[in-house]
Amino acid sequence: MALQGVGLQTYKLNNNIKSLLFLLLYPLLITTTYMAAAGVLLMRVWYETARDGHDFNYSSALMTVWDYWYVPYLFIFGLIALVYYYNLNRLDFPDGERPLTKQRAPKAYTILETLCISRGLTMPTFIVRDHKSYNAYSWGLTPDTYKIVVTSGLLNNLGPAELEAVLAHELTHILTGDTRLLFLTGTLSNIFRTLANLFWPDEEQTDSLLQSSDSSYQASGEEAQSTLWHLVFAIILKLGNLGALLTACFVSRKRIYMADAGAIELTKDPAALARALNSAEAHMWGFNHEHDIKPALFHYRNGRETARHPSIEERLQAIQRYAPYAATTGLRR
Repeated sequence: MALQGVGLQTYKLNNNIKSLLFLLLYPLLITTTYMAAAGVLLMRVWYETARDGHDFNYSSALMTVWDYWYVPYLFIFGLIALVYYYNLNRLDFPDGERPLTKQRAPKAYTILETLCISRGLTMPTFIVRDHKSYNAYSWGLTPDTYKIVVTSGLLNNLGPAELEAVLAHELTHILTGDTRLLFLTGTLSNIFRTLANLFWPDEEQTDSLLQSSDSSYQASGEEAQSTLWHLVFAIILKLGNLGALLTACFVSRKRIYMADAGAIELTKDPAALARALNSAEAHMWGFNHEHDIKPALFHYRNGRETARHPSIEERLQAIQRYAPYAATTGLRR
């Protein structure tokens, strides 16, 4: 039965709009964190200046900081540019991964090749990773570095229709630029996390703050106050880090849904995608990967990381919303 094209296209449009809205949270997050951190530092200067009997115009100083609102963007996007340039032409093969050729896996290679031809896409590097779980991911920044990785468990055990659905899902991530988008959101999260950890008070500073309330502790009040200001500044960066992580999770979830919709558009077989999702859920077997790769996995389930991936139930429900007729052909678990 033909796909209900209007429903699918409307779903994809809504998903793209929501993804864009989530991405617009980054400027708000960066500017808010910058102004809050600067405000705390200026408040410390104000406090120390007033203690010494001098005047300090806090509002004027804060407005001067606002005049340089672009500074954090120059810093952050400068770091992103460096990381992007470093990874631009890298095509890594971690331990356990090896290229798949048409001679080694003719059926799987032909399926991916056919999908690429249908969309006029250069064939990405096709790789198998030795692991008994059923999983896959796509990665890369340019056509020369795009790669689709499947586990040996998925490659050897899924039927042709289910394998095609998984490969179409991963190919959609490349077609829609998700591999670059997830690289961007992941790098932003890493920058916020690094800054938050860099400025977090060490154990000695924290102990000095806690012990300063003890009358037997002879450390100067100035040292405790300095540590307190440092702690408040670090907490603001931690909150910024949390905001960056949550935003990356929201974007990752939306792109997973989009890749599912793209897979159905490519294969015209939502039931095959449903069966592949159920198989991946049933055959996890502890498949772990680097932190940056986890959002790109076909399926990932972990108590602390569930926000990055919708559950299988949520993904099946999304498929049913734009392909309701498929419920009788394998979508329901």
